Amino acid sequence: MDKEIVRNLLAKIGYLLLDVQSTERAIRLCAKVALPKLEQLLTGLGERLQNEEYEHRTIGQMLRELRKRAAFQSDFEEVLERFLKHRNFLAHDLANTPGWNMKTQEGVEASNAFLNELLKDSRLVRSVFVGIINAWRVQSGIEVDDEEFARLNIPDTLQRPIVKDVYIKKNA
Repeated sequence: MDKEIVRNLLAKIGYLLLDVQSTERAIRLCAKVALPKLEQLLTGLGERLQNEEYEHRTIGQMLRELRKRAAFQSDFEEVLERFLKHRNFLAHDLANTPGWNMKTQEGVEASNAFLNELLKDSRLVRSVFVGIINAWRVQSGIEVDDEEFARLNIPDTLQRPIVKDVYIKKNA
C-alpha cells in the first residue's frame, strides 16, 4: 500500500482521537452540570465541576448514568450505541475493527468508512450534549467556566493544521 495513503489514514486516526476526546469531555461536563445526580442538584456549581467521580468512569458508564436522568430519542440512542462501540474499537481494538486493513485498497476504504462514520457520530453526540449544556446555561443563568467550555472545542483548533496539511493539499 502507498505510504502516503497509510500516512493520511494514520493522521486521520489522530484527528479522530482528539475529536472523540472532546466529545467525551462534553458528555462528562453535561453529567456534572446540566444533568447531575438528584443528590447533587443543590451542590454548588464549582463543587460539581471539581467532582472527580466522573473522571474515573468509562464513557459507557457515563452514558448509562445519563440515561437514568434523561430520556433520549430512539434514533439518538442508536447513534450513542454506535458511537460507543466504534469509540471503543478506536481506543482499544482498532486492528479488529470489521474490515480494518491498511494493506489493501479495499481495507483502506473500509477503514476510512469506519473513521468517517465515527467522526460523524462523535460530532453529532457532542453537539447534542453541548446543546443540553447551553440550554441549561440559559435556563439557569449560570455561566460554566469558559476554559472548560473552550476545551470542548480543542479539536477544531488542533485539527485545522492537520486538515490543511493532509486533506486540503490532497484535494488541491
